[in-house]
Amino acid sequence: MTHNRALMIAIAMLVIVAAVLAIYGLGLVQRNLKNPKEVLTLRGSGATFLQPQLEAWIQEFMKKYDDIVIEYQGIGSGAGQEQFF
Repeated sequence: MTHNRALMIAIAMLVIVAAVLAIYGLGLVQRNLKNPKEVLTLRGSGATFLQPQLEAWIQEFMKKYDDIVIEYQGIGSGAGQEQFF
């Protein structure tokens, strides 16, 4: 994989994470009012190159938002793309 392709994948992952966080932050994700401690789980997979940094960001994010669980599996960018599409 070329350096440019890895960079583009990294940018795409960051954009996706930012979009999910923005949607959640704007309140567009509805919460169950009967059970306010319902946990939202987001699962993703993809490049192993980004995994250490993503895991660090995920841990910091989940410290702030205990009702959101983010799971990421580093399975390789090709496998991640296949799962996405």
